[in-house]
Amino acid sequence: MSSSPTSQKKIKVRSAKRSNDLNEREIDELQTITSEWNSTSTDDFVALMRRVHYRWSQEKKSHPIVTRISYEYEIPVSTVLGRSRSRELSEVRTEIAHALREEGMTLHEIGEAMNRHHTSVLYLLNKEGS
Repeated sequence: MSSSPTSQKKIKVRSAKRSNDLNEREIDELQTITSEWNSTSTDDFVALMRRVHYRWSQEKKSHPIVTRISYEYEIPVSTVLGRSRSRELSEVRTEIAHALREEGMTLHEIGEAMNRHHTSVLYLLNKEGS
């Protein structure tokens, strides 16, 4: 008595909608993923779900200020906390570091919240023009 992959996906989306852990954006992403199911292979779908799960897990673990500022710039938390050194992300990280410092966090605590070494946080806080 096995059900089709499509019906299994719909069940997962329905159960996710009932969960209080997901917000509207996450539900929309799930619906997009399930609508794209027919056009992707199983391996692609699994890889996509792993990426989405990683991003959600990063957001749930991250400091609320990191999440808020990431949403303001419409950049996923996982990207902000990632390794990229682009100018745009550097500016976002600088703003996050300043906001966390204003909350009274130590350099070490800010570094942990941002997946950075405390000396990198010190550099962000001392950047000229900030």
